[in-house]
Amino acid sequence: MSELVIQNANTLKESLRSPINLFLGAGFSVLAKNASDKFLPTGNALRDDLVEAFHRSDLKALPLAKVCTIIEATRTDLLERYLREVFSVVSFDPAYSIITDLKLAAIFTTNIDNLIPLVFKDSDECYLNDVVKTGPAFANKTAVDYIPLHGSVIHPEGFTFNPVKIASAFSSDRDRWHFLTQRLQKSPTIFCGYGLEDAGVLEALNPVTIAGREHQDKWLLVREHDDATEAYFSALGFNLIIGDTLSLLNWLGDNAPEQKKEATTAPITRHSALKDHLIPDPNSVPVRPIRDFYSGAPPTWDDIFSRRIFKTTHFRGVVEAILGKSDVIVLGMFASGKTTLMMQVAVAIPFDGIKLVCSSITIENAELMVHALAGNRALIFLDDFAESVEVFNFLGSQSNVQVVGFERTYSFDIVSHLVSDTDLTIHDCTELTGEDLQGLYNAIPKELRKHRLVVPQTAYGTPPSLFEVVETNMIAPKIMQRFGGVLRELEKKSELEHDFLAFCCYVHECRTPVSFDMALAFLKEEIGSYKEVYDLVEKLNSLVISSFDLTVDTEEDYFIPRSSIISNAVLHNISAASFRRVLEKFQDRVSRLRIVRFDIFRRRGFDESFATKAFPKWEDGLHYYEMLVSKDPSPFLYQQAALYLARKHQYREAFRWIDQAIEMSGSKIPSIRNSHAVILFHANIGAVDTGSEIVSDTLKRSMDILADCYRYDKRKNYHAIRFGEQALEYWQAYGDATAKGYLSTSQKWLVEEKRKSPWNRRIGQLLKEVSETFEKAS
Repeated sequence: MSELVIQNANTLKESLRSPINLFLGAGFSVLAKNASDKFLPTGNALRDDLVEAFHRSDLKALPLAKVCTIIEATRTDLLERYLREVFSVVSFDPAYSIITDLKLAAIFTTNIDNLIPLVFKDSDECYLNDVVKTGPAFANKTAVDYIPLHGSVIHPEGFTFNPVKIASAFSSDRDRWHFLTQRLQKSPTIFCGYGLEDAGVLEALNPVTIAGREHQDKWLLVREHDDATEAYFSALGFNLIIGDTLSLLNWLGDNAPEQKKEATTAPITRHSALKDHLIPDPNSVPVRPIRDFYSGAPPTWDDIFSRRIFKTTHFRGVVEAILGKSDVIVLGMFASGKTTLMMQVAVAIPFDGIKLVCSSITIENAELMVHALAGNRALIFLDDFAESVEVFNFLGSQSNVQVVGFERTYSFDIVSHLVSDTDLTIHDCTELTGEDLQGLYNAIPKELRKHRLVVPQTAYGTPPSLFEVVETNMIAPKIMQRFGGVLRELEKKSELEHDFLAFCCYVHECRTPVSFDMALAFLKEEIGSYKEVYDLVEKLNSLVISSFDLTVDTEEDYFIPRSSIISNAVLHNISAASFRRVLEKFQDRVSRLRIVRFDIFRRRGFDESFATKAFPKWEDGLHYYEMLVSKDPSPFLYQQAALYLARKHQYREAFRWIDQAIEMSGSKIPSIRNSHAVILFHANIGAVDTGSEIVSDTLKRSMDILADCYRYDKRKNYHAIRFGEQALEYWQAYGDATAKGYLSTSQKWLVEEKRKSPWNRRIGQLLKEVSETFEKAS
């Protein structure tokens, strides 16, 4: 351990009082060991190990980056396996533990090891939020953003380890460097583990390369005194720290200000991991007219405390289920009042313990919450829980926690096979009784409602949702009907306002909020200062609200449409050309590193339904997906592209994309195999068989694939529905014994799935249709 020399040491000490960034290179992890009890290699040592492991002595004179590029070109899988073994940390020097005691804004690293996640694993006060995987944390002060720029051994994806891949990543995602540099402008940064050979990364962060925008103070650790090196890095704007990693860690331990922690006798609800999820005091929430709720705004705590929102009969049913001591799942269709019901139950239900209300939290956040509970009983309500079934399962496995999840029926159908809880009660809150209809009507303020109750007409005779009942009985025009004109007028007045509204609605439909960072990136080419973002929100104040309106305690602002109903209406009515403009602007300008809860966003953000809306011409949609996969070449993106092309009847092109998806996934993902079977079927069902039986054989192959998916995949209702739909089409085309056999099989499977999933209305509708067709066939 060497003596540390720090340029402007007092300034660094003062900087530690506020959140700082750490920017870590290979030299930072030198005190960590892998499973072979070896310290992690760096630079030339790693190059020599690779040369020996891959028997490439001819490369020993080349630098590490070039050696990796050459080996990767021919031995990609083996190189990745080797790197995962070498850089999977199992033990580390205790000096690293000081990191969790620092006030941290973010940790950037070009390393692929798992040292930092391991260090944070047992933290009592905060958790690590992997931005590459989940995007920035949403309004959570216990989260520390972690950005492994070149990938990580804890990610299933490969690494961007060589210069070509790194250059490609940043050229296809131009906003990435802006994201990094903005973080350097917000907080002081300590760079550790970089040598002169890594100057490329540091040069890219030079204020000269980003139009002179000034950084906060930044310090760079170098191992030894050298006049030329010091002059070079000083020219890049760094204060220098001369010494080694261990010395720096020890100095931080001696000089970091002690964090104020709650006394052990303080209520556990004061723990930062819990207090943001508590039901607020009725006297602490802002009040508003109840007519806002009945005009389409989402419920607030004041609405719930006012008791002016009608409690449907489902309130009693959910309370009864919870008091039965089992974990509970509450399902409902879009706009069926699930969130309102959740808040009503959370406030009213008696519970001898701590009640928490959460939405879309990560597993790391959930683990910290359970740790903070310290064994105390908790009743935890999870809204939109299908976004993280892992969290639902984890909380349900805790003996001191009872969990109640709320979700749309469709979203739950997709993930139901992943729910591991066996002691579970499922309650569907969609259907409304006559008592509910009359009660909802009576609760609408008299000046807003029609003179008498009107029961909405719905497709297939299904019961109306809460929103449909309320809107049908309001005097004001229906939201869906009036938004077409609203959008046209807004676009004439200001394309910028129109696009910002559509952008907020699109992101909201993907179940994530728009952060100020995201808004600034989206608008950067049209506005001159950050204040103009707030001006836009103010102009759209009847449609878009900020985190201030939501009383979210956070240092960054967030923007969301006033309700899911409004976002749905906007995207339903927006023109194709306008939506295309918004999507292309979003994909071109906003890096995935900025997208809040990217793990949730990516499940819907690239869905073929959005592309179908925005790109009527398939050639334009194809170009859009080609651009997307250049940034994130996942099999699921290829699948969505294939589904879009199939919807446009471009089956040949669709096959190319779905085949690529199958190849990338190793034919191991049933949903992709299902899509392949569906595309195969629809490509041939209308074709004329010339007598060679090629068409019928291809259709049978599609049915066989779906049958295999049903038999061997847990997501059986999804495959049963697809099989049933195709069985009906096959009967219409052929009407033979084979077709009758498909109907019989389909009927049997649908009966079983209806028994297991009575909440799935599509299964019931399809079963009726298949049964009637089979009866006529017999």
